[in-house]
Amino acid sequence: MAQQRRRTINLLLQPALQLKLPIFLLVVTLAFTALQLVHIYVAYNQLYDTVLKEAGQPPFLEDLLREQTKDFLEVTVELAFAYILVVLAFSVSYAHRMIGPTVAFRRHVEALKNGDYRSRIALRKRDAFGDLADDLNELADILERDGQKRQT
Repeated sequence: MAQQRRRTINLLLQPALQLKLPIFLLVVTLAFTALQLVHIYVAYNQLYDTVLKEAGQPPFLEDLLREQTKDFLEVTVELAFAYILVVLAFSVSYAHRMIGPTVAFRRHVEALKNGDYRSRIALRKRDAFGDLADDLNELADILERDGQKRQT
């Protein structure tokens, strides 16, 4: 159980997920948008057929319906594109904020393993791992002081 939990945590903290999450969200959004556009197209075609059949198929009505549908689809595509950009920006930002600190942690731990006890982690403000970074910096302080005591 503990080993499975650790594997899951390791998977979630891999820096490559910074790209996987936005790509996944983008693919889901594109698929949803495509399905929605197909649904709109089919629904409007059925509406055309019904309205034109009942109205006796006057040319001006057909042109009006086609123009209205074209305008509606253009706005829908523009909104979908804006939504995709917002989702992409937020997901990249969030993934970077959550996974990015692992790089700093790895560098810091590597420096400590190599005996560089002056190494410190400096994360952005309001980072999700701020407390852990503070704890690792405190550990580095302790190791640095202990190393200085041994030298004297």
